[in-house]
Amino acid sequence: LIGLEERLKTYDGPDRVVSAEELRAEFASQPKKLHSFQTGLAHLDEAIGSLESGELIAIGGPTKNGKTLLAQTITANVAANGTGCLWFSFEVPERQFLSQMPASVKFYLPRELKQASLVWLRDRILEAKFKNDARVVFVDNLHHLVDFTTVRNVSLDLGVIIRALKRMAIELNVVIVVLCHSKKPAVDKSGVVPEVSEWDLRDSSFIPQECDSTIMVQRKLSKETGEVTNAAIVKVCLHRRTGTMGRVNHVVKIGDRLEEDVRIYEALS
Repeated sequence: LIGLEERLKTYDGPDRVVSAEELRAEFASQPKKLHSFQTGLAHLDEAIGSLESGELIAIGGPTKNGKTLLAQTITANVAANGTGCLWFSFEVPERQFLSQMPASVKFYLPRELKQASLVWLRDRILEAKFKNDARVVFVDNLHHLVDFTTVRNVSLDLGVIIRALKRMAIELNVVIVVLCHSKKPAVDKSGVVPEVSEWDLRDSSFIPQECDSTIMVQRKLSKETGEVTNAAIVKVCLHRRTGTMGRVNHVVKIGDRLEEDVRIYEALS
């Protein structure tokens, strides 16, 4: 113990304990490395204060409810402002994915995908950053990063992956947006479909707990027929930086993108 005490008194490693004043002074002397990106959806940007580098954002919702379309819309809007976007589309074949994205949208993706490898994922993000200054990364979806041949506890394994992605976003100074499936909402006795929340995400509570923001997408049902419509809610369940909780934004599919539902906002105003 005496020897340990003597060593630690003079320890000068990069992880040494320092005063808050020293760290503030160090940050103040360095150029600001923070990057901020608008989603292009004004009410969503108002709720989250745009996307900032170092953040991990989860977009969740039931299957076929607009998660990927929301991410593609954000990609188009971010890319239109000159920011490089990188996609890992594990959900659909590359040919199909490219057919869903307008040819006018400039973005990047690996020539081939490798499943369940965070090391490979990190290398491709670095490659896209060095080559193309890619700053916003989309992963569709989280479960493709799980190696189900070795998994013992899906919830814990997803927690490990989410924490690794968060560290990656900070270390590489990028935004990582990860798409996540949620459970199918249970219809109550009156036939009403409840509004989805962050706790409906499948398999692990670590997802909303560890992400900087959780955004849920859910298509609206027609009041007359009960059928799904082209309108949806984009619900900011939690955003740590802005403190936003439970903020509902209204969007509608127009062509190959989502736009804010002007009719709803005009009625609200």
